Amino acid sequence: MKSLTHRFNGQTVCAACLGALVVLCANCISSAEKEMPPSTIDDLLRKRLVVLEEYERAIKDRIRVDPQMSPFAVHPATVAVVNARLDLAKSREDRLKVLQEMVGSAREWERFVVEGLIKSGNAGKWEGLKAEAEVLEAQIALERFKATVKQSTSRP
Repeated sequence: MKSLTHRFNGQTVCAACLGALVVLCANCISSAEKEMPPSTIDDLLRKRLVVLEEYERAIKDRIRVDPQMSPFAVHPATVAVVNARLDLAKSREDRLKVLQEMVGSAREWERFVVEGLIKSGNAGKWEGLKAEAEVLEAQIALERFKATVKQSTSRP
């Protein structure tokens, strides 16, 4: 027994314990990942997208039949749908496509606000500025994504 303790000093015992602890933690993490499949989050993201798309359609349908309803109710719903699509995008190509859609949607909204609502007197100049800022935010997000992709592909 005494010869065993001479062979193993305190550092060796600590290293062995640490190794055992790492193996146990890795096993716990591995089993926890098996319990909750990653598709659960994806399923929830898809369900959210379906609900938001339905919500956006319902608002658009309501605006067609109710002239008292504000067109400003549609835009947040559209933004929520595009953001939900972005959350679901897995590949670089999908993310790029959604970000481009986001820029297009923001430009379309800006055009509607400026050419339709402001010129007709149904919105103030500040709404046009807000819409312009949203276009710029979408463009910034798109350019940042492109820069990130370019950096990650140019690394050795």
